[in-house]
Amino acid sequence: MASIRDITGKDIVDEEPVTVNVGQTLSKVRSTMEKHNLRTIPVVDGAKFVGMLSYHEMMEKMRSDPSITKAEPLIHQSPKLDGDNNLVELADLRINSGRKKFALVGEQDRLVGVIGEREIVNAARNTDELKPVKVADLMTPNVITVEEDQSHETARRIIMDNSISRLPVLNNDKLSGLITSNDLLRAMVPREQMDGGSRQNADPQGAIAVGDQKGEKDSMSDIPVREVMKMTEEIDATILDEADTEVSKAIEAMDQNDTREIVVTEDDAPAGILTWKDVVDYIAGLEAVESIRVQLSGVDVPEEKRAINEKVETALRGGLGRILDRPEELRIHVKKYEKEGTRHKYSLRFKLSSGQGVTTVNTHGWDLLNAVDEGLDELETVVKKHREKKRDRARDQERKDKYR
Repeated sequence: MASIRDITGKDIVDEEPVTVNVGQTLSKVRSTMEKHNLRTIPVVDGAKFVGMLSYHEMMEKMRSDPSITKAEPLIHQSPKLDGDNNLVELADLRINSGRKKFALVGEQDRLVGVIGEREIVNAARNTDELKPVKVADLMTPNVITVEEDQSHETARRIIMDNSISRLPVLNNDKLSGLITSNDLLRAMVPREQMDGGSRQNADPQGAIAVGDQKGEKDSMSDIPVREVMKMTEEIDATILDEADTEVSKAIEAMDQNDTREIVVTEDDAPAGILTWKDVVDYIAGLEAVESIRVQLSGVDVPEEKRAINEKVETALRGGLGRILDRPEELRIHVKKYEKEGTRHKYSLRFKLSSGQGVTTVNTHGWDLLNAVDEGLDELETVVKKHREKKRDRARDQERKDKYR
């Protein structure tokens, strides 16, 4: 079984990617993305790589007439690679750049191929590092959802505001389906318009009625989610009721069913969701294990040192490592301060230095390893809260900039 660090971009590059031309309209681009189930697509001018276009840009602009709006203004630049980066480096680049797909570019900017989340995740599926990992270790709990009788526009806004790609749909608190950004794009414009037809059914704000029953409605706010979502029968192969399933099996199911997510249920209600990005986050977190310095003081027994270091490594390969921004150093100081018979009570101080600054937590207890677990869990909680606040501030600023 291979190691994640032994696999490079050249090993996994898609050398025959689906592309669109820089001069095409959003109608044609969206049609191509729908046909091939893509959320990011490379844009070329002949053989020359121009940039990438994603569904987020499409969803923002679909309020304008897509049959005449050109793709070019929405193109974003993605990192250009030479293919020597290993999977950990590629995953880290994916997380830090915010881009889902990279280009391998040759001479004169000729597009050689692309590497996206799918290539990274599938290549990592059977590696040593992913073998012991379970879905429960990586999935996002407490997922954002939408009710099936809420509007299409509500679902679109939830997806855009939270920078996500899919929403589990509920009916009486039970999972009834799933709606993705592609489903929203597909529903926002009628097929004939996607094929270049005239814009005849636009509402005053530019929203476009779709479908037969949908065509009778005046705007997107009148279309309920149930009319455009995928029902549970359609996504049944990617619904799990066992969160301890191996991640490798979940990735295989996603690949076979051409989907990017696995919904985990408990008593028929969504309990979590696993996406390609969650797996990429985990792979990127492996970089933290290599780059962070761990200093342990106050422990003299070799077995205790080894056990603590193993717990720290597990945390850095798991949730804590996935959310750290430029980790630098973790100091753990252990002090024995009480004694009861042959037992000692321990006081632990954790000091973490990273791109988020310095984070300090304290724990204590009669069991040393339990106190270590509590400290690492508390560190993860504090770092996660700091990250969420930073993300919320960035989103607020984005909204202010957008409507300024």
